[in-house]
Amino acid sequence: AVTTEQDDFYIKYYLSSNWLVKKDLYEACKVKTGNLVSSRYCTSKETTPSYGPYKLTSFTHDSEFKLVFNPEWYGYNDGKHEGQFQTTSMNYRYLSSASAHETAKTMFFKGQVDDLELSDDAEYTTFSSTSCYNVYPESFTMQFFMTTNEQYLESESTATENHRPLSLATFRKALSYSFDRTAYCNAYYPASQPGFGILNYMYSIDGNTGELYREQDAAKKASLRYSEFTENQDGSWTSRNGVEFDTLDDAYEAITGYDPAYAAELFERAYAEAKAKGIYKDGEKVVLELRSAGDKPSAMFTGTIAMFNEDIKDALALCKNPTFASVELKVGTSTSEDEYNAELRAGRIDITYSGWGGAAFNPWGVIYGSYIDPANSHNYGFDSLSKTIDITIKYNNRDVTASLYDWSCWLDNHQEDRDYDTVNLFKTLGIRVGEADIDFRVEVLAECELAQLNTAVNIPLYYQSVGALNSAKYNNGCDAYLPLIGFGGIRHITFNYTNSQWSAWVAKQGGDLEQYYKTH
Repeated sequence: AVTTEQDDFYIKYYLSSNWLVKKDLYEACKVKTGNLVSSRYCTSKETTPSYGPYKLTSFTHDSEFKLVFNPEWYGYNDGKHEGQFQTTSMNYRYLSSASAHETAKTMFFKGQVDDLELSDDAEYTTFSSTSCYNVYPESFTMQFFMTTNEQYLESESTATENHRPLSLATFRKALSYSFDRTAYCNAYYPASQPGFGILNYMYSIDGNTGELYREQDAAKKASLRYSEFTENQDGSWTSRNGVEFDTLDDAYEAITGYDPAYAAELFERAYAEAKAKGIYKDGEKVVLELRSAGDKPSAMFTGTIAMFNEDIKDALALCKNPTFASVELKVGTSTSEDEYNAELRAGRIDITYSGWGGAAFNPWGVIYGSYIDPANSHNYGFDSLSKTIDITIKYNNRDVTASLYDWSCWLDNHQEDRDYDTVNLFKTLGIRVGEADIDFRVEVLAECELAQLNTAVNIPLYYQSVGALNSAKYNNGCDAYLPLIGFGGIRHITFNYTNSQWSAWVAKQGGDLEQYYKTH
């Protein structure tokens, strides 16, 4: 077996849940039913050991639990936490999903809860310019996932609806360039950023420093190459339509993903390809189903379709050569979450809308783990497709060529021959991903990301963030969200009021703080 020293940060990261078990209590909580042995450990106050800054004092399933100051914690007496952990009690209440937001909003404006996640454009418009508003970035990149199941697209096509052109990468890329992501975010997700990559700005290449993948030169260059910018010998960049940018950063900042004139060119090319392949006849309407899970699509879902249909019309109107008679998205639904997932895996949905995130300090496993591994992938048949895409990367002054599948396996720390398609890169390179130089790892990840984007089987739309109001009762530890640190968390919160002072202040405002949060 291969053994190497592991960094302390990543030991704790990979053991991300609570790995400390109080053995005597765990054993005492064991319950035997026939041949099955289970444990009641950590299912109630009495069966939960407490350690750290806070301890559990009450727990009611699907109702509430309470954490309070733990006087036994060493950190309160070691001289290294002065001024920290000023919070002495935390009360958590369960709200049913059907009414959670409205209930939380009512409680927040009464001063009874301390945070409120905003839910719609009206709330963002009202509160996003106030001092209590904060944006919390998340690791999810929201995307359209598009099927390449030609049999399914054929079966869906009728005399009035042609679904077949979706099988063409050129057509899918035309759709991507027709979407105005900035307008879309402004309309529906004001806290989020338009997104063009597989991984967003939450992914860090080093847990000890917080360096971000998206801020590395190789990642920026991958995004530029995907957007068809050209790098010049002097380090400047030229966009597809001839605009010059002096530096890499200047060019990168110019990416919007929205280019209706280019989308028109791509639609013309896709039309020619579809005609040559015999999957389109002049005058046919191209109709694509965008399906949601559940039988009642939200107003936001139908609004998304309406907005993007207008974008597609605008692009088609710019076509100077023969093209499709029309292209439009339509609403589709599934009867259940299980049906939706089964159809998704089988490629029996034209377009689905979802995203992948999590594991923000392990970007290396994202491509294989989320997009190629059939157990997780929303891209029908992408494990097979990725084996047909070759990537050549220089290592120790020699070119190493392997498939996207194989490179992504190496990034995911696979080592056995059976894990690879044709090239065992663990053996070819002689190192595991964790032992490789960080610049090389980033280059491999950027090349894999670019190769996947170029297939246009999934189209990034935005990098998800959540906008929230924080109570005027307290201040975060810092004003700007920082990698690894966030806003400082419970450790660094400071208070403007004691509990009794807060109750008195809320009463002085008439018991309703909504107007206060609108104007401060």
